[in-house]
Amino acid sequence: MEKTPDKQLRKTLDNLRITGLALIFLGFWDILKFILYVTTGFGNTPDSSADSALSTGEWLIDLMIFFFMIVDIIFRLFIGLRAIREEKAKRHGKLHLVLAGGMFIFLCISMVYSFIFSTDSQYLDTYLASFLMDITTLWTLFELVHLTLRARKLQRQLSPGASPSL
Repeated sequence: MEKTPDKQLRKTLDNLRITGLALIFLGFWDILKFILYVTTGFGNTPDSSADSALSTGEWLIDLMIFFFMIVDIIFRLFIGLRAIREEKAKRHGKLHLVLAGGMFIFLCISMVYSFIFSTDSQYLDTYLASFLMDITTLWTLFELVHLTLRARKLQRQLSPGASPSL
C-alpha cells in the first residue's frame, strides 16, 4: 500500500518536529555537561583538588567556552524552533538551513580536532561519550535539513499553484 503525498507530508512534518526538539535538547545537554565539568573540577590536573581556586586564566577560558555555548544554544533554538514551525510557515526561509549546514561543518571540524588532541587515556570513556553525542548531533542536523527539504517538496506537490520556494 503506497502512502499518499498528504500522509507522507504529515509524517515528514511530525519527524521534523521531533528532530527540531532533539536538536534543542542536545544543546541543553551540552550546557549541563559543561556546568558539571566546571563544578566538579574535571579539567583540573590530578595534583590539584576540586576545591582549589582556579587561576584567572582558567576562569577566563571557562567563561569564553560558556559564552560560545550560549551562542550555540541560541543557534540550536533558532534552527530547532524553525523546524518545529515548518508546517505553519507562510514563507519558508533558508537561514536555519544555512545555519544547520554551518553547524554540521563546524561540528565535524571540532570532532576531528578533539580526536587528534585527546591524548589523555585517563578520560577515554568521557571522550567516547562526547564523540557519540557529537555523532548524534551530526545525524540530527543532517536529518533536519533532509526532512525540511523533503517537506517543502511534498508541499509543492500538494499545492501546484504555489510559488516554488526552498
